Amino acid sequence: LAFGIGDLDWEDCLPADVCYLFTIKDKWGDGMCCAHGEGSYSVWYDGAEVASGGEFGFSESHFIGANCPAESLAAPSQSALLQQPFLPEYAEIIEKLPEHVEIIEKERETLIKLFEATGGEEWFDNTGWVDETEDHCRWKGVSCKNRFVTKLNLGANGLDGSIPTDVGLLSNLRYLHLMENNIHGAIPSEIGMMKNLYILGMDSNNLDGTLPTEIGMMKSLNSLLIKDNTLHGAIPTEIGMMKSLNFLRLSSNALHGTIPTEMGMMSTLAVSYLQNNTLQGIIPTEIGMMESINTLLLSNNTLHGTIPTEIGMMKSLIHLFLYDNTLHGAIPTEIGMLESLSILLLQNNTLNSTIPTEVGLLSNLIRLQIFSNTIYGTIPTEIGRLQYLQGALNLSSTTLTGTVPMELGMLNKIKQLDLSNNSLTGSLPTHLANMTSLKHLNVSNNRFISFPLGEEWNVLETCDLSHNQIEQEL
Repeated sequence: LAFGIGDLDWEDCLPADVCYLFTIKDKWGDGMCCAHGEGSYSVWYDGAEVASGGEFGFSESHFIGANCPAESLAAPSQSALLQQPFLPEYAEIIEKLPEHVEIIEKERETLIKLFEATGGEEWFDNTGWVDETEDHCRWKGVSCKNRFVTKLNLGANGLDGSIPTDVGLLSNLRYLHLMENNIHGAIPSEIGMMKNLYILGMDSNNLDGTLPTEIGMMKSLNSLLIKDNTLHGAIPTEIGMMKSLNFLRLSSNALHGTIPTEMGMMSTLAVSYLQNNTLQGIIPTEIGMMESINTLLLSNNTLHGTIPTEIGMMKSLIHLFLYDNTLHGAIPTEIGMLESLSILLLQNNTLNSTIPTEVGLLSNLIRLQIFSNTIYGTIPTEIGRLQYLQGALNLSSTTLTGTVPMELGMLNKIKQLDLSNNSLTGSLPTHLANMTSLKHLNVSNNRFISFPLGEEWNVLETCDLSHNQIEQEL
């Protein structure tokens, strides 16, 4: 449909080999042209224009498609038309045409304000932008459906400035990508008006201020991506209202305060990146209610308290990063219930307990790091069950005692074994030679008295046996 103020487009997918009757109707009986304007319409089917016009009375009809009759259709009389009301879906479109045109104009104005507020003239690529003769749906990075703006992709495009509050008027927007620019200032609270937004990406900018509480109003949001900025303040409790959120990435900011207990209400959340902030307080027990979570990264914060036993309820958990905090207390035995867990990183805390034997139940574990804690007791033999464990097994700088279990020799995918800075005693078991992938061995600063000799150790690239009680000639 063409109007003096712009075009309106509709597109639909129709089955082939069918004849269709296209009818356009006008309530006032004067068509689209020419007494009250210069409107027109055109119908395209299978890449070809099959009908067009604008000057008609109450209606005009055309056959389109396959196997259609050759004769043209006579326009029905006004009385006949009044006896055949509009189909509801078309009546709704026609009633809302003025409203749709107004929304389209406001969206164009909002894009212009974003251009002006972020130094659009200096963008790396601003093709078509603010050109009065160019449809805004053809501007670089702008995508539309039925002329409503649905996608805005301006990532890594040299934007420098702040986000205007009018961005909330882009009510049809589904994807907003502004990553890797120099956008600064606060995230406007009006962003909560974007009820249809599915992905919000603003990683790697210079945004500051707090995360607006209005994000809780974004019921359709699937991904909230704002890492590598300078956001401060607390994570708003309203985040628990985001019932569709699947991916939360707020890492590498300056967020503080506690982890809101309302996060336990986020039953669809699968990935949560909250590392590299200054979050405080305890890990709330309510996280056990997050039944869909598979990645929980809370490392490098200032969290204290204990690891809640409710963590064992997170059956979908694959990655758990809790390192570089001040967590204390025991490693809960319930951790053995996480059958899908593949990476468990607990290093650099003040955990003070034994290594629970239930760790041996983590049959899918590929990485385990517990070093730099006050772990005591012996190395459980059950660790030998972790047949997929690879990379490095680091149990250094704790207070482990006793002997090294021969079951460690079953870990034939381990490349680095670090047991240094403990109080381990006895002889290193010959079974360690079965670790066919082992390249680096560090057992320094213990109380070992002997090391098994043999050519099988020639594959080692580094081997540190210093500061033990080994007196044999090596």
